[in-house]
Amino acid sequence: MADEPPLPPEPVLGVGIFRTQSLPKDELPLLERLDPVKPVVTQKNEELQTVLLITDEQTATETDESQEEQAEVYTPEPYRFVGVLFDCYIIAELENKIVVIDKHAAHERIIFESLRENTKKSHRSTQLLLIPIEVKLSSEEYAALSEYRTDFENTGFSVSFSTDNTVSVTEIPVDVETCDVPDMVVTLASRLSSGLSVKEDTEKLYEKALYQAACKAAVKGGRHDELETVKEICDTVMKDPRIRYCPHGRPVALEMTKSHFDRQFSRI
Repeated sequence: MADEPPLPPEPVLGVGIFRTQSLPKDELPLLERLDPVKPVVTQKNEELQTVLLITDEQTATETDESQEEQAEVYTPEPYRFVGVLFDCYIIAELENKIVVIDKHAAHERIIFESLRENTKKSHRSTQLLLIPIEVKLSSEEYAALSEYRTDFENTGFSVSFSTDNTVSVTEIPVDVETCDVPDMVVTLASRLSSGLSVKEDTEKLYEKALYQAACKAAVKGGRHDELETVKEICDTVMKDPRIRYCPHGRPVALEMTKSHFDRQFSRI
């Protein structure tokens, strides 16, 4: 009886600048900890991996400085957009590998970064609404959003407050669709309200509320999106080294090398 052929090797994922593991929960409170900073080279299944790690000792300031330095030297690899799988995963081809991108996780982080950048600009990227969007809140949510009004408007929103716990949104960030505004406002106000009740740190509280709101505005996995929207998400991921994790700590993308496929088909 002939010997059975050996089983193919396990897929080698996370090769290069994308990491497959989610971050530990204790690293999530500060979004700066989710950004790639320090490359560490390891060996696995005879393929070289670069895993990007954040150390607990790094402060947000150090991370921001590292991001600025990285932005100056980062040169994205040329790539070819291939397509979309299951209306959920974007496929891009590089020289000797493919990148699989979770479109929701990637878009969530893209929106968060856009909102966060708005807070640092004197001239924000916004769009005026011809018809204001009315959002009804609970009394606790209304009070919380009122307390954080300056922070909220610094991200690109403009609101007015009525006496019946209703807010009128008249201006929104350019990366936000009008249909997502009510859910974003309610989600953010609800998170702020619950955080205020336990006296959570002000800056961390608003940051957490902001990335939950970004989640509401992001494209959804399994839902069909226009090709241009998907291509734009892909292009941002491939060119912006910050987009490596969603705000909740899940990886945005993974890589698989050509040699992995060659081995699966017994070509090498």
